[in-house]
Amino acid sequence: MSHQSSNSSVVTDIKQLCRQIADSDEEVSGEAEDTLELLDDREMDDWAENQLRTIHRGRRRYGTNGTIRRLDHKLTEEIELVDPEPVIEADVALAGQLDENSSTD
Repeated sequence: MSHQSSNSSVVTDIKQLCRQIADSDEEVSGEAEDTLELLDDREMDDWAENQLRTIHRGRRRYGTNGTIRRLDHKLTEEIELVDPEPVIEADVALAGQLDENSSTD
């Protein structure tokens, strides 16, 4: 399973939409805050991201409130988000060719 370590463009767009709604008096501002919190604190695989992309693309059809409700439902009821795994150790491999004519003098 592939995990997203940084935000893709769709996740960034969804976060921006949620921030706008969370700061407003919309009836779905609580769901927008929840969605934003989940996206900030958790990781998802490519399949889950594609599910969110599909909902986000349909936002004109669903309307803003409908989109937020669908995103919240998808993230809380259908998709299992995971806590990010901390990197404890990493091996680094360097590859390249040294220039034989260069000197370090």
